[in-house]
Amino acid sequence: AAHTAAFRAMEPLYEDQFARVFDDRLEIKRYFFPFATKKTVMFSDIEEIQMMDVNDLGIFSGGSKLWGMALSDVWWAIDWGRYRKKHMQVVVKVAGDGVRKGFASLDGAKVVNTIRERMDSSKSR
Repeated sequence: AAHTAAFRAMEPLYEDQFARVFDDRLEIKRYFFPFATKKTVMFSDIEEIQMMDVNDLGIFSGGSKLWGMALSDVWWAIDWGRYRKKHMQVVVKVAGDGVRKGFASLDGAKVVNTIRERMDSSKSR
């Protein structure tokens, strides 16, 4: 049983070019500047997660940035095609951190729903 749990923790439940969702954590690809390394967020640390259409990214709601921070509290993982490809945008608020984490997703609804399910189950343990 321990081997099965360890295997599940290593295999992503969802993956695209922007993020990987595991059973217990989110990995945002190409997040940190300047080397585009990943950011790992444990589900137990997430306070809020939301999905936005790129057209709804106002200057203060999510900002207008291909990588980094605009005039909002969101640090965006790199996506050179953020405004051309019209991917859904996912924004995560982490407990104790004043900077929300933002990234694009090919299937934003699946990412958000998968994370919310795991957040709910981790809080009920």
